[in-house]
Amino acid sequence: MRGPFGTELVNVIQPCVAPLYWQKAGSSDAPSSGSAFFVNTGKALFGITAGHVYDAFAEEASLDPGKVCWFYNFPIADLRSRLISKGRECDVATFEILPSEISRLDRRAAPWPPSIPPKGKSVLLAGFPGIGKRMTASGALTFGMFKSMTNVDSLSERDISLERPPDDQVTDVDGKGLPPHDIDLGGMSGDPLFTVLDGAGIVSWALAGVIYEYGAAFEIIKAVKADVIGEDGSING
Repeated sequence: MRGPFGTELVNVIQPCVAPLYWQKAGSSDAPSSGSAFFVNTGKALFGITAGHVYDAFAEEASLDPGKVCWFYNFPIADLRSRLISKGRECDVATFEILPSEISRLDRRAAPWPPSIPPKGKSVLLAGFPGIGKRMTASGALTFGMFKSMTNVDSLSERDISLERPPDDQVTDVDGKGLPPHDIDLGGMSGDPLFTVLDGAGIVSWALAGVIYEYGAAFEIIKAVKADVIGEDGSING
């Protein structure tokens, strides 16, 4: 899965992910942010982010009603009115999204159903760390994407854990060199984690988890297993 093929796999998942942030309309202040993605289960279309990302927006919005939630530069107003479900113990939240909104964002839904990878399996992730945010002269925000392909280090009843392997085992998916060991990945909570499926000569990918925690310097990333999410957007756990 290394080399150009691994790069292509990681690039395929890019359109499923969007930066999520909140600020007042017209504000030039640096906004708080996370990430989100979308799924169509056949029964429902909805968005997914980390529970603590939703909680952060809800807390700030309750103190300042002028705060608006945005995907890229598209406002969706108050995310609280769109909440479907939030985990009691799992750090995941789901919310309503319209097909026209996903189209406007030039995003697409991730594949369903989930598939939980075993230890050692290749996984893909892509998202929008806060260090990639830039304000243009016109006042619009732009976002740089972080992409990676690595392997599952361990699993628990609820989580999938990844550890950064030695540099000679890390895939340089963009040909721009490996990320520094002191990279700050703040803002990637809510990103999807995908597993690579291969069988009978066919390679595909499936949702594996929702990233909710990352250690300093990209040394550890944790994701909630995506099978806690029901096809109607409910969360079991």
